[in-house]
Amino acid sequence: MAVSSKRLLPAPSPLFYPPACRQEPLWEMSICGDLTDKQPEQIARLVELPRGSRGIIYFDSGGGSVYVGLSLATLIRLR
Repeated sequence: MAVSSKRLLPAPSPLFYPPACRQEPLWEMSICGDLTDKQPEQIARLVELPRGSRGIIYFDSGGGSVYVGLSLATLIRLR
């Protein structure tokens, strides 16, 4: 088996790109605690976000309902 002499290099970091190419996030949201179906305010905040907008979501959860996690993931993908 022949060994390639090419060396693979890591991809450039996001800071490598010039500032004109980077887009700043428009909003930030944090989701903290267990994911339960008793968190309608977080779901409402996700629904109110404009479609195609850019933002950052911080998760700090030790667990919770799988179904609520899947519904949050679906909302994030749609928005």
